[in-house]
Amino acid sequence: MKLRLAVAMLLVTSSRAQDKPTMEQTANWLATKIAEGGGTQTMKMTGVMPDETTTSSVYRDVAIKDCKLTYTTISQYRSTRSGPSHTKSVMTVPLAKVKEDDITVVHVPPFETHGSLELRGERWNVSIGTPVIDMVTTDTKEGTGSADEVTVHHNLHDVIEFGNSPSTDENTANRVQKALKYAVSLCRDAAKQTKEPF
Repeated sequence: MKLRLAVAMLLVTSSRAQDKPTMEQTANWLATKIAEGGGTQTMKMTGVMPDETTTSSVYRDVAIKDCKLTYTTISQYRSTRSGPSHTKSVMTVPLAKVKEDDITVVHVPPFETHGSLELRGERWNVSIGTPVIDMVTTDTKEGTGSADEVTVHHNLHDVIEFGNSPSTDENTANRVQKALKYAVSLCRDAAKQTKEPF
């Protein structure tokens, strides 16, 4: 009787373990959802130096491999004051160093103001406060013929945010948050197992 009970418990435990997605499944799902999260945001500056800037962002080459989240953000800027420009940023985030509590869902209302700055367009973004991030940014001013400006940051403390897309609703943002937290927990567990004793 005890043996049968033990076997039954083992089968239930094994079944529950198989119900959880693997790291590969989680990584593939997140890569797809993050890549779909690009969108457009309009900022209007009032006051002494008025300006209206529309930013269109896309996420490319999104991948999670060896517990590192890598992706490229390409942002196009249209400014009434300074003209068109674009920025390309290549980001690398070691997920094992991220805290699960630092992955949050941020609701941006349809219209909000911060002093003389107005933001338009409702969004549900997923924010990650990360203690370590590597970022290579290339800024290009269009139509000037000037050389691109490249900035490299290593071990940068920053907050990264996915979203700005009308297709990213509250439900999608919550699911992305849940998947990122799960990926972080898997990576932190893996890091503990491979940690050197001294």
